[in-house]
Amino acid sequence: MGTEVISMVMIPRDLSFISGYPAKLQSEGVPRNILDEAQRLMIDRGKEIAISETELNTYLNMRLQTEQDGILGSFVEVKGVFVDLAPGSAEFHIERELFGFPMTMSSKVAAENFRGKMVFRSSGWTLGKLESSNRTIKPVKDMFLRLRNTCAAEYQVLQQMHNVRFEDDKIVLDATI
Repeated sequence: MGTEVISMVMIPRDLSFISGYPAKLQSEGVPRNILDEAQRLMIDRGKEIAISETELNTYLNMRLQTEQDGILGSFVEVKGVFVDLAPGSAEFHIERELFGFPMTMSSKVAAENFRGKMVFRSSGWTLGKLESSNRTIKPVKDMFLRLRNTCAAEYQVLQQMHNVRFEDDKIVLDATI
């Protein structure tokens, strides 16, 4: 049983179904500045904007050009962060290489408005091909808390929206009052 679980964790998920994977960091033209648009939307308060999965993944990977830190930092290379948007949920995938071997993990979240503030609740996770619909486990939780802290400005703006809708291959930010 133990070796089967380790094998499932070590087999990376195929992420080619995600729009914007792999990230094209040297894209033509200027990519959308999603944080700036969302902040302006919060000031206007009278409309909503839609962001495609490809635009979101391009933005995240340009924003997060980062390296792994910690004890294993020199042996780990972060390949990218990719979001799969589906009706009612967003699944955030992190793709890394550990000692040259690809590894993936993900956390699925759902958005809901709670007392006038958007909250994002975990609704599942994966480590490689090992999948669970339980809340989360510590290694996955810690990784995604670091991601949220790195994108604190974006996260705070999302919390202040009237509504955040995950749809098929897009996210809709609604700041109407």
